[in-house]
Amino acid sequence: MNPILYEHHFNTSQTPLSPFKLKFIKQSKTVACNWHKQIEIILVTEGTGTIRYGAKEEIPLCSGEIAIVNSEVIHQIYSDTGISYYYIIIDEKFCSDNGIDVEKIRFIEKTNDKETVSLFLEMKTEIEKMEECATLPAIAKVRRCVLSLMIDLCDHHLSAVNSKKIQESSPETYTKKAMIYLNEHYTSPFCLETLSNHLGINKHYLSRIFKKYTGQTPLGYSNMLRCRYAEYSISKGISITEAAFNSGFESLSYFSRTYKKLRGMSPTEFKNNLYEEELS
Repeated sequence: MNPILYEHHFNTSQTPLSPFKLKFIKQSKTVACNWHKQIEIILVTEGTGTIRYGAKEEIPLCSGEIAIVNSEVIHQIYSDTGISYYYIIIDEKFCSDNGIDVEKIRFIEKTNDKETVSLFLEMKTEIEKMEECATLPAIAKVRRCVLSLMIDLCDHHLSAVNSKKIQESSPETYTKKAMIYLNEHYTSPFCLETLSNHLGINKHYLSRIFKKYTGQTPLGYSNMLRCRYAEYSISKGISITEAAFNSGFESLSYFSRTYKKLRGMSPTEFKNNLYEEELS
């Protein structure tokens, strides 16, 4: 049904020689929360925003700063004015093979250290070169740069807080399970009671902990996933009406209102922007 790969399902091990995912994001609105076993390192290149780490305090971000998302941490970036950034997700096996167990250690959540920023930019450059021509020397340079960045984090940016094993019945675990369920069922009619019964917990408790860890209600999170899939469908030439219903919305007017609230533009404006980009 859904070709979009959500972050907590990223399989970086599919490319064993270069098990990394580098991407540039230009973001103007809130995106859905996510998490993954791999460590994620983010370099803000323009604008300002906020990163939310689960139930912890929200941390402001601005150009030139690096945010570090530790393994299995629910996170979300949002901005009222626009923010651009690069992020890299590094396979946990690559790290452990080099003596860095990212599932057990924790790094600080933000830094503007010049050496760390320089290492990130060097790594970005080498990855872009490798994507143009994936020779063995190019791959080796990328691996060296990624490892250099990880070593720098270990040398200078370890957190004083020890990681704690999350219990299977913890609020964070229930929240993650709810996110997985919603990712797999968002095209179906939303029912909070069905979701809470699936998890075996009270629906009011579920709503409370989900909001605490994600900043969103379960319905709000589901609608964000629906809008994301609708965007994908529209970008593939599917009509707005068909994209809305295929994404799980039962009313075109509700889809339009929800989309504008979450994305800051109407579905028609999104489609027109795609057309203008194709012409430019």
